[in-house]
Amino acid sequence: MRVLKTSIIVLSLIIIASGCIDSKKIDQRPVEEVIDADTVRVKDAPGTETIRIIGADAPETFGQNQPEFFNLEDTEENRQCLDEKAKEADDYVRELLENETVRLETDPLEGPRDQYDRKLAYVFIDGKTIGEKLMENGYATVFPTDFRYERKYQELEVEAKHHEIGVWSC
Repeated sequence: MRVLKTSIIVLSLIIIASGCIDSKKIDQRPVEEVIDADTVRVKDAPGTETIRIIGADAPETFGQNQPEFFNLEDTEENRQCLDEKAKEADDYVRELLENETVRLETDPLEGPRDQYDRKLAYVFIDGKTIGEKLMENGYATVFPTDFRYERKYQELEVEAKHHEIGVWSC
């Protein structure tokens, strides 16, 4: 009887653990297009899917940048600087992801989609998230929401600010 109880407990733990792994919904996808530094399109069985990278907010390539969002004074010089950094960030992500297959991972702290119906996911290349790489190079600020890698991203942002790189050089 004791062996049976132990077996049931072990089996239950295995089922629970496998459920946790499945809940991350990890998958591999070829990159179809880099839309901008924090949005990519990947190939999907019926076509393509647009992915909004969780946790990182890069300056806008399409539209007007707001320096205040990056804790900068709202001046024409800062807007122009952010426009330049947006292009640099886009080019950087394009260089990383063109013709690559990436690993996507969802986050239970985030919803499945954003307000524009883009799938929310971490995009991994070479063992790091694109968000990490953007933060390390000062090309993004931490998106103001709760997510799994928030603390790490915040530390990387502080470091980039300290070294005045990327948008933090504006």
